[in-house]
Amino acid sequence: MTQFTRKLIILVLVLTAAALGWWQFGPTPETSENQLSASGRIEGRVTTISAKTGGTVTHIHFDESDSIKKGDLLVVLEDEALCARADAELSTITANELELQALDTQLASTSREVELQIELAKAAKLAANAQLAKARASYELALKNNERTEALQKQKLVSTQTKDTNALQATIQKNSIDEARANQTRAEKQYDLALLGKSRIEALKASRAAYAQRIESAKLQQYATQLSVNDMSVYSPVDGTMLTRNIEVGELLRSGTPLMTLVDMNQLYLKIYIPEIQIGKLALKQPAKIYVDAFPGKPFEAYVSKIANQAEFTPKNVETREERVKLVFAIELAVKQNKQGLLKPGMPADAIIELQSID
Repeated sequence: MTQFTRKLIILVLVLTAAALGWWQFGPTPETSENQLSASGRIEGRVTTISAKTGGTVTHIHFDESDSIKKGDLLVVLEDEALCARADAELSTITANELELQALDTQLASTSREVELQIELAKAAKLAANAQLAKARASYELALKNNERTEALQKQKLVSTQTKDTNALQATIQKNSIDEARANQTRAEKQYDLALLGKSRIEALKASRAAYAQRIESAKLQQYATQLSVNDMSVYSPVDGTMLTRNIEVGELLRSGTPLMTLVDMNQLYLKIYIPEIQIGKLALKQPAKIYVDAFPGKPFEAYVSKIANQAEFTPKNVETREERVKLVFAIELAVKQNKQGLLKPGMPADAIIELQSID
């Protein structure tokens, strides 16, 4: 084979490869003076789902790339010790509530008993006072009768027997006063004793209040434990698509362990970096178009959704040193629509931004 033939073959291969590349990937978007082009990768608003409580993974209901709705059950964990503790705390609360009901019954019956005892003691005290008053009146009457009898006996108008009878009656009535006074003292003491029953009631009320407070504290503890049990069923807080799954069935997890990451496919954006000298031409809501290699020639409508307020050096993942030392501003281009989920996080993409004119 001659040298000319070899050169001709190489030229044909180069032209063929160029034609295939143009056919497969399409032409690179060209820009005008009123446009700015940049490249980056598609990103999304990522939500990391973590375990609020530890446990063993028993069920995983979704896998990577699955679409998930808010409220879907994602993962189920199991902790037998935690569940047993929650059940034991609930049983203790139930038993304590029954004890509290019994204490309420005791308090009610004691209150009624003390009330009746006070009423009886008060009535007995009034009766004793009345008896003492009656005895004093009877003694005064007997004393006067005795005095009249003695005067009449001196005049020989009544017999000695009558005088002695009236004197004896006066003595008997005097003794009745002493007996009535003793009954009065006893009734007063019984009344004071009955009043002491109020302190028993107050003690029972205080005991009941402390018991009720312990039950409330136990309920709060059981509520906290039950929350941990409920947290072993992990639900999605957002709509999205699962990007990564970090767990497998049977794994023992600690609280806070990341389970999976979700991305909202309807809130994708392209992050690019614009040189400092061109940042003044950009403004929020400016229209842009995004192109990806997977769909050559198909633009995706976007707009400028975020402009960094501080410059930074070009990120290190830029290939050349000359580019890395430039000051740039981070820009986010929000994708307006991602029909059928064609765009996905991680896709390399090119963007063309319509610049605002400066008069």
